[in-house]
Amino acid sequence: MDNIGISHGTWTMDMEEKFWDITDSYRPRSTPDRTKWYQLVQGLLNESRKISEDILTLEEIKVEGEDG
Repeated sequence: MDNIGISHGTWTMDMEEKFWDITDSYRPRSTPDRTKWYQLVQGLLNESRKISEDILTLEEIKVEGEDG
């Protein structure tokens, strides 16, 4: 069952796998498509980095909390 109500900022393993499957070695032919493609790809990569950083921060907080 698809999770239709996914909130902004959610980046699951399935989504990441699908992202790399779609973007691997593909380049749009038309200029407007290419421009939109690169904007979307860059936005998703930036979002995935942000989510990864947030997860690492959560891990650090948890570890410090368990040590304290």
